Amino acid sequence: MHGTVLMAAVAVVALGCTSRVVREAGGDVDVSATSGGEDWGGGIRGIGGWSDLRGSAYARPTDTGTTVSLTIERGIAGAAYSWEVLEGTCGSQGRPLAEISTLPGVFLDKTGRGFAVGALPLKLERGRQYHINVYTSVDKRDSPIACGAITN
Repeated sequence: MHGTVLMAAVAVVALGCTSRVVREAGGDVDVSATSGGEDWGGGIRGIGGWSDLRGSAYARPTDTGTTVSLTIERGIAGAAYSWEVLEGTCGSQGRPLAEISTLPGVFLDKTGRGFAVGALPLKLERGRQYHINVYTSVDKRDSPIACGAITN
């Protein structure tokens, strides 16, 4: 319980307040922008044999780029996953927006939950499509186990 509260607090502090609602496993999560449509958000869903995995992602512009927060639930307890933000839609071979090694791994606790906050060196552009892929290895890109669009 304390871990869930901590993850929620970190996401709010790191990315600010928002107002669009997304359905998540733990209830509705508000992810829309109140600052002129600059915030981005979306749900993450497991792929194939990872269909139980769920998560959410939020992105907010900064002076030098974009801060992105990723929360994972229903993963393997004690596992560590890598992730990246790419152009395009889930299942496409989109261009990564940063080297995978620049985003911190998501280390899951004993309940299969974890989060990470990373920085992209550029701002997301309105009218373009972006998605997040999640991978089983904390230090390399392999086949995605989860994916989700982030929109504003």
